Amino acid sequence: MSRRATQLEPRHVFAYHNLGAALKNQGKLDEAIAAYRAAIEINPTYLFVYNDLGLLLHDRGKLDEAIAAHRTAIELDLQYALGHNNLGDELKKQGKLDEAIAAYRKCIDLGPDRDLEQKAYDSIAKLLRRQGKLAEAEELLLNQVIRRPVDNRKAYW
Repeated sequence: MSRRATQLEPRHVFAYHNLGAALKNQGKLDEAIAAYRAAIEINPTYLFVYNDLGLLLHDRGKLDEAIAAHRTAIELDLQYALGHNNLGDELKKQGKLDEAIAAYRKCIDLGPDRDLEQKAYDSIAKLLRRQGKLAEAEELLLNQVIRRPVDNRKAYW
């Protein structure tokens, strides 16, 4: 279906983005990367394709390229919390812990949805513990609870 859409509308960015997602789901990662890159050629300001490309490049072990893709998404929208979080994930994989922590903190500062915020807090705490900064990790998690207390009613209902 998506391949057909790219034939019918060869300059349609969403067709290539959807094709990339379909190919990824089929395990055709290199073809998916090519489809995402085709989408970028059509519209280099469509930030969501950079995010998906970055995740796919990560899966292929191309961390430098993944970081570049996530940085481009962030450059296109500085308020893109998911982009900051994903950049943090890539930097963490490269052992650039301070840079990863900074990316996760930016994600939190942007006030993402609760799940993404929780992931960013958890990632920072784990990295701080890895650096031996246990007191800072504990303070961070305590501040998180104060900032956004958990609604335990949701856990039981």
